[in-house]
Amino acid sequence: MAVLPSSGKYLESHVFSDKNNIHAYEKYRESLHSYAQRAAEIAVVETGLATGVRTTVIMPPTIYGIGSGFFNRLSVQIPNVMQTALNRGRAIRVGDQNAAWNHVHIDDLVTFYEMVLARIIEGKEVPHGEKGVLFTDGGEFTWTELYEGVAKALKKRGKIDTEELQTLSLKEAAEIFTGGDEYSVEAGFASNARTRGDIGREWGWEPRKTHSDFLNTFEIEVDAVLEAGKSLNYMSHMKDD
Repeated sequence: MAVLPSSGKYLESHVFSDKNNIHAYEKYRESLHSYAQRAAEIAVVETGLATGVRTTVIMPPTIYGIGSGFFNRLSVQIPNVMQTALNRGRAIRVGDQNAAWNHVHIDDLVTFYEMVLARIIEGKEVPHGEKGVLFTDGGEFTWTELYEGVAKALKKRGKIDTEELQTLSLKEAAEIFTGGDEYSVEAGFASNARTRGDIGREWGWEPRKTHSDFLNTFEIEVDAVLEAGKSLNYMSHMKDD
């Protein structure tokens, strides 16, 4: 669904609502360029329709914060931008376009999952099949805010010498993050992807964390990233085969 301003692809200005037919739009975009995550989401819905199994896809934006589970407690984008800066000794940004995404705190996302499961157990209506793609948005950020937030947090901890950002081309960033896949690295680190979770709000879901919490997350996540070290590997999450 992402708009790719650095490469000039799919320059649409949509803010997508989960009350729209997101599945149909994903199929349209997949017909133009295959993308692993999107293909998987389409396959889930199509398989459910073919077998008579109700499917609901929850499609969160950038997830931030520290999880409380027993295993991985970090998300993908922010920790891997941090680790890349640590590896290079310099904070980075991908491309030179100030695009925007939505964010959601892991605690608010978990609350939404609980709400969906509770509705299913209680026999309440939950969109499924072609209409069953749900969003969770806790606010909107720009990539400049994210990259500058990472730089400031690492500089404050003495892990880099300057907050000045080194701009990476899509080719350079793809070699670091996605095994050379420029489409995936732009989609994941430099695109516009703006959504509204209207269905959840109609149910009463409201994120408790605000944009201020997002701006403060960088200093919170630094310790977890330093502890995880080089085991972080964005390529395993994003590479298209």
